[in-house]
Parts: sequence; C-alpha cells; structure tokens
Amino acid sequence: MIIDILELKSRNGSLLDYFFQEELGNLENADMLIRKEDQSTPVNVKVYAYFTDDKVYISGELKTWVTAYCSRCLAPFKQEVGGEFWEEFQVGEPVMEEEKHEDELLLSREAANNLEIKGNYLDLREYIRQLFIVFQEWKPLCDPQCKGLCSECGINLNEKDCACIRKTVDPRLAPLQELKKETN
Repeated sequence: MIIDILELKSRNGSLLDYFFQEELGNLENADMLIRKEDQSTPVNVKVYAYFTDDKVYISGELKTWVTAYCSRCLAPFKQEVGGEFWEEFQVGEPVMEEEKHEDELLLSREAANNLEIKGNYLDLREYIRQLFIVFQEWKPLCDPQCKGLCSECGINLNEKDCACIRKTVDPRLAPLQELKKETN
C-alpha cells in the first residue's frame, strides 16, 4: 500500500488510481486488532491520488469482512467493515537520491500518522489500519431484530424462549411505573 510521490509529482494535477489488496494481518499492529481467524482475510482498498501545491490528496474506499460478536446475544457473525475516505497529506522537503535513508519506509509510515510526507513514498498501511478501526461498528448486531440474552437465565432468545419472569424494574424507573398505574 505504497504510493510513489515522485510519480505523482511528475503527473502534477493528474488523478492516478490504485487498487491494493492485502491481508488484514499485514496491517501495522494487526495482531492486537484482528482475531486470528481473520488474519488472512483480504482488505480491498481503492485509492485515487493526485499531487498539487505541495500536497497529496487521496480519496477512496476500504472494504473487508471480519468476525464480529453481536452486542446483544454474543453470537459470532461475519460483518462488513468499510467506507469511503478522503485525506490531504502535506509534502515536506524532498529526499534526494544521494540522501536516501535506509529507513525511508519508516519515514513513509510516520507520514501516515503525521499527515506529512517526508520521503518519496507514502505508505498507507498505518492510515488504513486507523480507518479500519474507525469503520468498525461500536455495537455490532447480528440482526437488527436480535432479541439478545435473557437477563435471568442467559439463554439466547433468538434460538428459543424461556419461562423466566422478567418484570424486574430498574429502581430509577419505578416512579414512572407508579405513574402508569395511576393513569390506568
């Protein structure tokens, strides 16, 4: 997921498109974010980039699938993660051929964090990793109609009903229940 800044500069103002497909496990610090079963899942990234006025502008779309756990019933399911993005990177002083650092890729990874390009390459892996985190749902649901777990016995109410009586009222809401009885 590397974009050559020199190529973009040589085509000043022209839109270049890139398609990257990489395994989720190859993203920076992926072992802390991605379950083992999803490490080999491909992440597809379509990127449009152009250079003008010492800035690189990128836009595109990220799409992948991961194993998520329903926030109501805790059942695992496959969830699509993705969305559109747009970003602007400021180009710093160019690195001359004779001044190239051995760690130019390290500089390009730092660029994704700082939104400033210091080398001749823009490595999007860190940026894509951050997008991956942002695009995930906070409370994933296996189905919008998911009934969840019984608060008394813990059975998955999507699979079968239980005989538990769940009329326990939150003490903070008890005055509202009294008000409801009075109006009836």
